[in-house]
Amino acid sequence: MAVSVAMHLLALVHRRRVARTLAVTLLLIVASTFLRLRRRLRGASTLPRLLKIRAPQVYAEGTASTEVAATNGSEVTANKPATPPAATCAVHDFAIFNVGENVLYPGGEWGTVVGIDADGDLEVVTRSGRKATWYGPKCSKTLSKGNRVRYSCGEVAELQGFDADGDLLVKKSDGKMASWYLAHTERLLSAGDSVKYVCGEVASVVGFDADGDVIVLKQDGRKATWFAHKCM
Repeated sequence: MAVSVAMHLLALVHRRRVARTLAVTLLLIVASTFLRLRRRLRGASTLPRLLKIRAPQVYAEGTASTEVAATNGSEVTANKPATPPAATCAVHDFAIFNVGENVLYPGGEWGTVVGIDADGDLEVVTRSGRKATWYGPKCSKTLSKGNRVRYSCGEVAELQGFDADGDLLVKKSDGKMASWYLAHTERLLSAGDSVKYVCGEVASVVGFDADGDVIVLKQDGRKATWFAHKCM
């Protein structure tokens, strides 16, 4: 009887040890699995360096950096089409009309050229201060700064301007300044005028040589020198 009880107790103890061993083993397996899963979850949020893409910088409205703003401004400026410069002269029938020159319109109206419109016509301010646009081919050149003028005595000078009485301030060939009466002064052929040669060819005057002959710009773009006494 005693032996039977002892054997029963030993079997019970053995079963408990086995159960405890199994429980510990199961706990170790669960812990190992949990740690492995945790490491995998952590690794999933870390992308390989080659797969990382830098996202563009996003700024709140009005907070863009000065560098970015300057770059964008430069790109806009570079892409903006350049504005063509304003015209400063127009050519009509080989006569060159420059801004700042004085012109006459049919009827004797006098005006100063202040601009050239898109059609090549002259924007002028008249002596009365009125602004007008005059049809270029109807305009003729009159006394303006830089023109060659001749006094009644035969002396030739370059017009520099007008005095308070409307008479001429001129620079003579010796470099001296003088005042000539308008009524006694004649305008000579000057740079920018249209001129016709004896052969009938027409050109634009661009200057004069040392002998006083006329340097012209012909229709084909070539320059030539014409004898002054053969120009009309």
